[in-house]
Amino acid sequence: MKKDVEKFFQDNLTMYPHLKAIRDRLWMKDGKSRVSVMIGAGFSLNAKKVESSFESMALWSHLEKRLIQDLTHHPNIGEKDVLAISQIYVEEYGRTSLDEILKEAIPDDNYEPDTIHHDLLKLPWADIYTTNYDTLLERAKKHVYERNYQVIYDINDIPSSVQPRIVKLHGSFPSHRPFIFTKKDYEKYQQDFRPFVNMVQQSIMETTFVLIGFSGDDPNFKKWTTWVLDNLGEHKPKIYMIDCNGQSEMRFNELAKMGITLIDFKEIYNEPGNPYPIMFADIFDYLSYKNRKEKTKWPYEGYHRIENFKVNRETYPGWFVIPNDIRKKYVQDIQQQMTFFINKTSSIKDKEIIDYINEIVWCCEKFYIPIEFNSVASMLEGLISQVDEIDKEYIPLLFRLLKEDRLKINANGFFRYKSILEGLKLNQEEAHKLLYEQILFTLNSDFQVIEEMMDQWHVGKSEIEWGIKKAIIYFRVHQNDKATRMLYEYLQTIRSLLAIKPDDYRLLSLESVVLHHLQNSGREDRLSLLNSKNCDVGREYEQSVISIKKFENTLGTKHTYGFDPGSEKFKTKYSLLIDKALLDSFAALQMQETLMLPTTNTYELDLAIRNLEEFYPIYCQMKKIQNIEIEDLDRVFSRESIYAMEKTNINILSDYLINSIFNKYHNDLDIRIEVEVLSRIYFALSIKEREHLDTKLIYFINKAEIFKPKEIKVIQQFLERIIVSKNCVESELFLKMLIDNEIVSLENNNVIMGNAFFIHIVKGLEQRIRFIQFEVPQNHIEILFGNLNNDDEHDVALLKLIALARTKSLSELYYGKLLSYIKNYSRRQSSKLKFIIEEIISQEQVLQLIDESEFVKKEIPKFYSSRSLTINNQLNIYFEELSNVFSYHIIDANGKELKKGIYKQWLEKFYFWWESQKEGFKKIEQDYEDRHFGSYNYLDELVFILGNNIWGTIPKEYLGESDINKMKEIYWDILDIKKGFSYSLIPCFERLGINGDRNIELLIDGLSDKKRNNVNLAMQALYDCLLLNEHKKISVNSVLIKTEILQLIKYGTVDIVSMAIDIIKDIAKYIPSVFNESDYKLLIKYANNYLRTINEGELEISTRDDLNLLTSYTNLVIYISRNKSSIVGEQFNEWKKYIRNNLLPEVRIWADFLEDKVMIN
Repeated sequence: MKKDVEKFFQDNLTMYPHLKAIRDRLWMKDGKSRVSVMIGAGFSLNAKKVESSFESMALWSHLEKRLIQDLTHHPNIGEKDVLAISQIYVEEYGRTSLDEILKEAIPDDNYEPDTIHHDLLKLPWADIYTTNYDTLLERAKKHVYERNYQVIYDINDIPSSVQPRIVKLHGSFPSHRPFIFTKKDYEKYQQDFRPFVNMVQQSIMETTFVLIGFSGDDPNFKKWTTWVLDNLGEHKPKIYMIDCNGQSEMRFNELAKMGITLIDFKEIYNEPGNPYPIMFADIFDYLSYKNRKEKTKWPYEGYHRIENFKVNRETYPGWFVIPNDIRKKYVQDIQQQMTFFINKTSSIKDKEIIDYINEIVWCCEKFYIPIEFNSVASMLEGLISQVDEIDKEYIPLLFRLLKEDRLKINANGFFRYKSILEGLKLNQEEAHKLLYEQILFTLNSDFQVIEEMMDQWHVGKSEIEWGIKKAIIYFRVHQNDKATRMLYEYLQTIRSLLAIKPDDYRLLSLESVVLHHLQNSGREDRLSLLNSKNCDVGREYEQSVISIKKFENTLGTKHTYGFDPGSEKFKTKYSLLIDKALLDSFAALQMQETLMLPTTNTYELDLAIRNLEEFYPIYCQMKKIQNIEIEDLDRVFSRESIYAMEKTNINILSDYLINSIFNKYHNDLDIRIEVEVLSRIYFALSIKEREHLDTKLIYFINKAEIFKPKEIKVIQQFLERIIVSKNCVESELFLKMLIDNEIVSLENNNVIMGNAFFIHIVKGLEQRIRFIQFEVPQNHIEILFGNLNNDDEHDVALLKLIALARTKSLSELYYGKLLSYIKNYSRRQSSKLKFIIEEIISQEQVLQLIDESEFVKKEIPKFYSSRSLTINNQLNIYFEELSNVFSYHIIDANGKELKKGIYKQWLEKFYFWWESQKEGFKKIEQDYEDRHFGSYNYLDELVFILGNNIWGTIPKEYLGESDINKMKEIYWDILDIKKGFSYSLIPCFERLGINGDRNIELLIDGLSDKKRNNVNLAMQALYDCLLLNEHKKISVNSVLIKTEILQLIKYGTVDIVSMAIDIIKDIAKYIPSVFNESDYKLLIKYANNYLRTINEGELEISTRDDLNLLTSYTNLVIYISRNKSSIVGEQFNEWKKYIRNNLLPEVRIWADFLEDKVMIN
């Protein structure tokens, strides 16, 4: 059984209180040792001899005899002390001879450090001084990892040294001379080695000084104690000497007069033999204080028993944020005890049970353990609902449930627990906590109320933690000056208290919170010290964030295949414990909410938010908004993610965003993210909520009047999205609101922001028109023109007509009528309106002014030369002009044919250009895969123009054999560069009779291509073939093509089905002869089956492809309803309900068409 040295010394050592005082000073609460030690020659005698036959170390008496041997001719030499003898020896034989005698007498190499040398160095001495020449301590330090000692041999080493140090006061073997030994050495020591003397004296003054290994006849002991007495006099502190010689009372008193307290262990180590090895082993074991309750070693009891929870709470060091390592080490044990205890608890009416519950709640708070994930919250809610009379014993549990409902943004639950708590007699701490929780909850909805609550929250100067939390709330509501002033005041309070109690971990933690927020210069050194005590909350926060990993749900039954054919495995895993990734994520977000500190690990913080989104959806959405960069919005707030959000959460998020926009704008902060997100969720709001938001937005624009350029951009986008999200009546009312509130004007720019939103209103109207893909009825166009004569309707009508013109939705007749009206416009025009009008007119003029013969003389811009690419927009501009010159489209029945010379001249130029540029196209395609040149798709534009405007329109008789061969070569080149693009050329080749009988077969094969874009291009090409067939320009099997495309609806993936439906709708619209009644019945069946899977919950719409498919099916349903009503009958009644109530503007916009209430735009 291991010896209990503490009890042994306490029971048997007379001077035990002094030994304990040394230990207490070694292990000060601030972590800094206040004990230094001086090691004498006697300690070296405990070293281990390398070989037993080797020479031993000499004692002082042995050294004296050795020197006298050579000085026997001096009378009375034996009566002198050893220092005087050594001085005579040096004067007679020289210093070198004395050094050799010392090396022989103290054979350093014959010994190696023993265990007690290592144990000595493991203790936290401030410094170790030694008068020994041997190197035992230096060699021992190489094997001691607990302490990093610096060895000082020379006074010149002192200035750059840092504690702890081993200071060789009298030299060191083999060559650090002089070896202080002679009388003259000692007489000159204070002068020659004054820094060493000062160093020792400073240690004696500042620390408890302990002497080990000094005997009564040791001259070093005598000299050093004399110097101390002479220099420090009666002001010297106590010095301890550890010995085991059984000193006499006279000796004891002599030492006391010198200020030395002797701790003599002879009374307990009195067995025959050498007591020192055992004595030192016990002393160093005792001084190591292995049972000490060091704060950084908390918790002192494990969490494997529920009974230990209270002990650990009561001994908690007070960290404001628990150290990350401690949290991770014990969180699973706490969970196990928590889950086991709560699951077996059927009632909490018993005081002992509620006490245990409160201990669990305390751990959940400190260790950041959520109670929502594993049904603990619902179990606790159930238990507390059984309590007849709630008193103060339930307060901790009520606060935890209150917080949980705040995180879930559950207003009903939050206010229920708030009401219960308000009915109890809360102490000051609890009152602060309740108000703090209310403020955090209200931050989601109303900043104005927050200001009132903050004014009513009175926090005293001594209530440091609540004062800091209040200051952080001020940071959150962007009142930074007020927050900063408060933190400076609390920093002064903290430091005044730390001057009294420097090891208060709670104060140290709170100090670090303040330092991180104030960003003071020179704070790094202080934070480094705080970190050594685990009191740097910023570091703990960063460590928590950086450790976050993606949550992977491994619970449930998983199916895997075995190695052998036909073998498979099923593995089921259950756990009541929360996954580590979720725990780390929850901890990081809770710290972020409390501390409001920035982090460089933004990806990990975003990952934490995503990990918790399933459990706290709206809370996490708010966190995303607070932490997101504007360039990440498409990923985080995508159209599909907003569509999938619950209605209640959308409303809460809308209120939060409106609240945040007004507050941030009031404080001159960037509002772009909030405005952008609000514009994205707008479509998902109810009509009433959208109308409320319209009013709020118009009020905000009117009140602000001036915006920053980047803010204008997101507000412009917002207005576009509002118009797109409305039906005909709603959009018209909204336009009138904008005009009435002078946010847009057709007549002048003396309105808000100089009419900056005008063009974007038009763009919003254009987007709505593009959604509605039907031709606008003539009578509705006439109504719009009639409204131009009505002052109340004029502005809206003109805006709608301009939008129709810009989207090419007006017939040539009405387009001309609008141009005529514009040219004779009687009112004053705003510059924005004038710009749009001039743009429309100039486009018309450009089309008329292009000279084909002059254009074909122009060189085609090159982008590839000498194996390098030069990417710019010159080629794009050329292609745009080219499409205007060759404006006759492949499927135009009455297009304008150009002269043969125009075609031939351009083709000859093109053939040479292609040969020089085709390698460049290959390089672009290769680099596109590497995402280098993805935005410059020259080949796509070229193939489209070739297939539709040039090879698609050129009369066959214009082409010679060389042209045909060249076209084939270019086709195969394009096929080699990008297979799908070659599909676009097949319809014109079919028209020209090029490439034989396999053209259609190649396109049908393309429908099963692995790349979705290739499938789309193959479908588009088949559609063109059907059009050409309809116009008698080619002859193809339309039934075969129709059947293949219809099959895609049945067997294709979501994205392919969407493409197929879009093509089918276009075929039905522009080539009505292709589909018969049975085809429409089949399409009706497909559409209704699709809707049924949505309504019955079999299909979840969660991706962009899902949204596209829904939109495609809606467009098809609308087309069939309007054009094949006799076949449809009542079969689309469910679709009518669905479309009317759907959130997506691109779906909901068709509701008016189903109700026969079609209005323009």
